[in-house]
Amino acid sequence: MSRKTLQDDEKNAVCVRYAQTGSLRAVASEYGISPMRVKRLWEALGEQQQQVLRASVEDLRQEVETTIVRSELTGDYLERVIKARDAAIAELWARLSDAKLRRAMSDKNLIAACKTLYDMSSGAEKRQSEPNDLFMVLNQRIHNEINHNYYIQEHGTTEADGSDSGN
Repeated sequence: MSRKTLQDDEKNAVCVRYAQTGSLRAVASEYGISPMRVKRLWEALGEQQQQVLRASVEDLRQEVETTIVRSELTGDYLERVIKARDAAIAELWARLSDAKLRRAMSDKNLIAACKTLYDMSSGAEKRQSEPNDLFMVLNQRIHNEINHNYYIQEHGTTEADGSDSGN
């Protein structure tokens, strides 16, 4: 197994993410490294830097909570949640709709992203008729592409090379 080389900014991002989540496995999975490596990077920071990161994360959480409370008091909280969810759905859909980006993802990550998109869509208040159709279309496209890629690996080239099998 080859060891993934991380740049300094990636090492910092790993540590910040660990401070946010507190989960070695989640961060390791997100960055494609081992949980032990996450732990070593975290420990390499030193106690003082760890405390600074934890304090920053906590300050950010409090700021977010304050913003949510203000939004709830002004009555635009639900609207903001819907807009944020719609933006996240649009971004995830764009990433999964791009054949080049999809091919760069593992089958497991594609299916997880598809499930995430479905979960987000099914909870959206303004999209009650869309989620199941959206999920089914995306699920079918991903499975078609996975099957197409396996066919190419087993049989070489196909007549459809160069075309997007998801369409």
